[in-house]
Amino acid sequence: MRIYSNVPGERRSLLMIVRAYMLYLYVATLLAALFTVLNLYWARPKQTLSYLLGTFFFLTSSIMYRDFLSSLKRTRFPVYWRLFRMYSPPLGAYALGHVLIGLVLLVADMLKGGYFFLGLLIITKGLFEHLLSREMVSLSLISLLYDEVSSGRIDMLVLKNPFR
Repeated sequence: MRIYSNVPGERRSLLMIVRAYMLYLYVATLLAALFTVLNLYWARPKQTLSYLLGTFFFLTSSIMYRDFLSSLKRTRFPVYWRLFRMYSPPLGAYALGHVLIGLVLLVADMLKGGYFFLGLLIITKGLFEHLLSREMVSLSLISLLYDEVSSGRIDMLVLKNPFR
């Protein structure tokens, strides 16, 4: 029996999501840097430090995902599941944390002012992280199954029900 699968489409989808996320991170870095300069000009030190921290946060995230994208391009598809397990903490693990921090910044903006755009940028980052983590989980499973089937070890594969 032959099983046909269309996994290159899934791989292209992940690469497209990572590239779009990196583009977003670069734009968010530039916007946070712009708001840092504007808050410095308006002599608002608390907001200046917050946006400066946001600038470095988005910059380090973009560097990390650039490294991740280069390793994705070099890695063969059957071993993607090993690549995804290598990253600790797992990519996308802080999606809920980003959304909650963004909501806290939006509340702080209502109380004091000056944190609205940083809150929106961090919430959008959290949504991207969530989308990326869902895509990576499904691609990791497809990669593992493809590796087991192509190497002939399908009889050794055991799938457990996590709800038992």
